[in-house]
Amino acid sequence: MHAESHIWGRKGIPTSFEAYSEGYPPLAHGAKRHLTLPWMPGLTASELARKAGCARSRVCRAIANGTLNAFEQGGETYIAKTNATRWISRGCPVGDSDRSWISIATAAKRYLLTARELNAFIAHGELKSKTGTDGAMRGIVYVSWQQCAVLRETIGFTESEAARRADVPVPEFRAALAGVDWRGAGAIPLVTVQAVIKRLRSRPGVTIEEAAQLLGKDIAWVEARIEDGTVRTLRRRWNANQRYLSEPMMQRLRASPEKPIPTASLAEDCLRLGAAAFEAGVPAATIINWANAGDLERVQTRTGWHYPRHAVRARARLYWQHVRFQRAVPPEWLRAETGA
Repeated sequence: MHAESHIWGRKGIPTSFEAYSEGYPPLAHGAKRHLTLPWMPGLTASELARKAGCARSRVCRAIANGTLNAFEQGGETYIAKTNATRWISRGCPVGDSDRSWISIATAAKRYLLTARELNAFIAHGELKSKTGTDGAMRGIVYVSWQQCAVLRETIGFTESEAARRADVPVPEFRAALAGVDWRGAGAIPLVTVQAVIKRLRSRPGVTIEEAAQLLGKDIAWVEARIEDGTVRTLRRRWNANQRYLSEPMMQRLRASPEKPIPTASLAEDCLRLGAAAFEAGVPAATIINWANAGDLERVQTRTGWHYPRHAVRARARLYWQHVRFQRAVPPEWLRAETGA
C-alpha cells in the first residue's frame, strides 16, 4: 500500500470506503475502488457448497475427478468464481458418470490437441485419466472433458499452430480470421479456430476449373458464358481473388447451348430491369413475366437484360387500360398522354 500511496495525493490513503467516496469524485471510483476492497482468491469448498446448495463432499469429489478446477493458496483450496459459476450452471457435475470422460482420440479431435500433448498433461498431473476395464472400453485411456476444455482455453493457439490445425498456410488462415469474433490480441481461443476451420471448409460453389472439369468442357468455354452474362460468379469476402459458381449457375451452364449467346448492340434508349419497372409503373416481377410470355421485347448484353423504352411504354399502355386496382397511379408520362 505504501508504494501506491502517491496516487492518492495530499489526502492520503482513505481508511474506509465512505472516506474514499467523500474525498474523490464519482468518475474515479472505477479506477481506484479495487485499492480499498479486500482481495479474495476465490471460494473455498465450503463456500461453494453453500452457494450451490450441495454437500461439501460433492465439491471435493468434483475437484478430485477434475470436473472442477481448484488451486492451493496459503494452505487452503480455492475455486475461482468463474469456474464456480460454470460448475453450478452445468448442474454441479461430480464426474463419476461416463459422460464426463472421453477417449484420448475424441479429446484430440474435439479440442485440437495431439495425443502426445494429452499424454504429457497426464504425466505432469494436469489432466485426470482412467483406463476402461469393461467390454469395448477395456484398455482405452479416458480423460476428463471438462479439464480438456479448460486446458485448451488456457493454452490457446498461436497463429502458426492454428494454421497448422486448419491445414492451410498462415496467410490464408490470417485472411479467413478477418471478421471472426476475436479481440485480435494474445492466444487465439479454440472457438475462434473452429469458426475459421468451418469457414475455410464451407464452399460457396465450384471454381471455374472445377466447373469445366465437371461439364467436360474447357475453361475458355465457361469463361465465355461468364462474359456473355449466362452465369454469374461469387467471391469469398476473405478471398476475393477466387471465383465460384453456385449450383443454380451450374444448372444454367448445363442447360446453355454449345455456342455462347450472341450479345446484341445496346440501343441508346434501352432500360435495365429496375428502370423499366419504374417506367411502366409496375413491379420488376411484372416486367419479367411480360418478357417471359413474349409480350415485351428485351435485349441481352454482357451486363444482362435490357428493355427498349418504346416497348415498355407500349406494353404499359395496354396494362393501364385494364388495371384492376382503384388506387393504382399510372406513370407520369402516361398521365400526360391521356390528360388524366
